[in-house]
Parts: sequence; structure tokens; C-alpha cells
Amino acid sequence: MNVTGENWLPKTQGLRFSLGEFCLYQWQFPALVLDLHYSEIPKRFETQLPIDHLTSSTEALFVPSCASIAEYPTISFDKTFIRYIPERYEHYGIEYNGTFEDYLAGLRSKARHELLRKLKKFDSHFKTKKTFREFRLPEEVNDFYSFALVVSKKTYQHRLLHAGLPEDDDHKRESIKLAGLDQFRGYLLLDETQPIAYGYCRAQASSLLYLHTGYDPQYRQWSPGMVLLYHIVDMFYSEGKYRVLDFGSGNASWKKDYSTTSAICARAYYFRKTNHNAALLVAHRITTALSDLVVKVIDAIGLKQKLKRYFRSSFGMSQTPDN
Repeated sequence: MNVTGENWLPKTQGLRFSLGEFCLYQWQFPALVLDLHYSEIPKRFETQLPIDHLTSSTEALFVPSCASIAEYPTISFDKTFIRYIPERYEHYGIEYNGTFEDYLAGLRSKARHELLRKLKKFDSHFKTKKTFREFRLPEEVNDFYSFALVVSKKTYQHRLLHAGLPEDDDHKRESIKLAGLDQFRGYLLLDETQPIAYGYCRAQASSLLYLHTGYDPQYRQWSPGMVLLYHIVDMFYSEGKYRVLDFGSGNASWKKDYSTTSAICARAYYFRKTNHNAALLVAHRITTALSDLVVKVIDAIGLKQKLKRYFRSSFGMSQTPDN
């Protein structure tokens, strides 16, 4: 497959300068984003980069996930751009194959047992008060946001890392546009009319990307994130439209436990070759290395999990489906 101009979409991007889970500074810049699933990106795609678009109005080209460049150095200088790869990770997902029952049967016994146990516990407590809703039409997008943002703002990711569901008008307008193309999926888990967990997905070619999720920390003991995941995967199999339900970047344990496919991928930026960009990228790399070192030291002396629990209890629990 060739990478063409139609595959690049203009969108503001950002790099966070963080120390552990604290965001110190966020550098935002205009970029062109490659809108292709990693499985559809050709190995030699860099020869097709639209380098001539790197101007003062487009600071970088951004490739969210790509397998063929995972072994490249973190920072490298080409004649025409600066390649920056700040993250490498195992990219997890579920391949559509068979039925939902086949999927459950194929899980490791411990993972399957935990998922079904949490579902049973949730259903036993909430009984008829539980509601699962799917949103996919343009006229349904605003309702989804009104519910989902209530949940997202309660998560520690939103309050501490500013990484919850985007609440800006541009993101909402983009979702309405996607819904008009049947490429938007929003999911809610409710206690009667009270939203307690949400999931945000968008289509990318033959894949459905699970981009944002969160749950109300007051309901943590009932594992709403895992219950929501169960229903989303069930819908994925029932619809049968997409080849992959993509869990995206990150190494959260739930992604490994409930995936059926994975690949080592990298997140890559191709910046305009300027002294300003070079200095900021080196600073970002140093900050990231320092943060990683601090985390390793804290982990070595046995404080990592205690500090994590403290901050997450202070700001609201995790927005991932781990609970």
C-alpha cells in the first residue's frame, strides 16, 4: 500500500514534559498525522513522507504507530528532518475471528474467569439498574459527550495528567463528522441515568481504535471498566464490520490479558530541522530519561506502588479498564 496525501490529516499535536505522573509542561505544535493503521503502513514508508509540507505552519509529521521503525534510535538527524521516537511499546488488539463465545473460550483461563466473575458481581449488584448504550449517529454525539465528560473529569488522568476525553469543540466536531461516515462509536455504562464508565472508539480503515476510556472512581469496587470492555468486545463481534479492535499504545495489563494479537510498534515524529526543535527534543529526551530513572529508584526502594495509590486516591482512580 502506498502512503498518499489523503492519508495525512492536519491536527495539533503535543509532547508532555513529565516527571513521573506529573505534567511539567506541554509543547503543542501544528502537525500532519498519518491516518493509517500500523498494519497498513508499508516498510519503506519514509520514502513517501511529504517532507515539503514541513513549513512554519506544519512543524512535524506524526506517525502514531508503526512497526517497521521500532528499532530506530530515539533521535536521529536526516538532511531534511529530525526523526524523534519517544515511545516503543507492544501494540495489542483483538482480531475478528469466529464468535464472541469463541473469543472468550480462547482467553487464558485466569483472564476469562476474572472477566466473567466481575461481570457477574456487577450484574448481581445493579440488576435492572444497569444500562449499556452505544452511540454512533451524528445526532447522538453531543449526548455521548455530555455523559462521558462527567466521568472523564473524575479520573486522575484528567485531573493530574490532562489526558482524559478531549472536551474541546474541535474534537467534538471531528466526532460528528466521523459519525456521519459511520466511523464513530461511543459506549456508556450507566447506573440507571448516572454514567459510570465510557469508551470512545473511531474507525481507521478496517480497524476500530479504542482511544479513550474511563470510569467513576466511586464505582471502582464493581469493576465498571472491565464490564464496559466485555460489552464493547461483544458489540465488536456482533457487528462484524472491523478486522481488528485496536487497544492502541501502552502496556496496561488488561490489554495483554484480553488481546489476541500484538506487535512491537513505535510512535514517531518527523520535525522540521531547526535549532529550536532540536533543543526542545533533546530537552524532552533528557526529561523523559530523568523521569524513568526516578521511577526506577522509587520502584527499587519499594515506594512506587504506594505513591501510585496515594496520588490516584487523591485525584480519583485510573481510567483504564483494569478494575
